[in-house]
Amino acid sequence: MQKHPIEPKRLRRVPAQFSWIDHRLIRQRRLRSVEPCGWALYLFLLSVGDEQGLSYYSDTSICQHMGIALHELRRARSGLLGADLIAWEAPLYQVLDLAEPSADLASVLPAPAGPEPAHRPTTSGSQNSHDVKAPAPAGPQSIADLLQGGAR
Repeated sequence: MQKHPIEPKRLRRVPAQFSWIDHRLIRQRRLRSVEPCGWALYLFLLSVGDEQGLSYYSDTSICQHMGIALHELRRARSGLLGADLIAWEAPLYQVLDLAEPSADLASVLPAPAGPEPAHRPTTSGSQNSHDVKAPAPAGPQSIADLLQGGAR
């Protein structure tokens, strides 16, 4: 298969902070409307993409690698397309450069807010927040296990 950028004007570049995972995803709240499975698919596509953000994997292959069902992949892909983070022409994916959101996209993105409120851990039956302990990892997990909050 001959690969070609789906959106040649939107080839990704290493951002100024020198990371493929662009800080604008958080600062511009670009992933806020995307479900956790969409975040995982985005990370998968970042991981397998070439220098132009291109990759081609079948739905079956992605589902096997990520440990998810086909309907979950379709929902995740739809969320990323809707957030203008990827382009897709089966089986070719392109992770898009994070251009400034278009007027249409800006209307559905959450408005930038001030600093997040400080996170305070909650306790159940403990006197101090110091007593709260995270569960120990149960060993290797799939992306689907992580999205569901633990091993199956």
